[in-house]
Amino acid sequence: MTNREALMVSLLAEGMSNKQIAQRVSISEYTVRDHLSSVFKKMEVDSRLALLVKLGIASA
Repeated sequence: MTNREALMVSLLAEGMSNKQIAQRVSISEYTVRDHLSSVFKKMEVDSRLALLVKLGIASA
């Protein structure tokens, strides 16, 4: 996972939406979506919750 992807995951773990993440780091929502899609693929998950569970940040 790249540093930028890790930042997206960190903000996602805080409960932020793609729009909120985009505003926080001054990028487009589409870029946030692309970063998170890349993380989902690398972590072999298909949802935000599954990602957070796999990383031990949330429980199912």
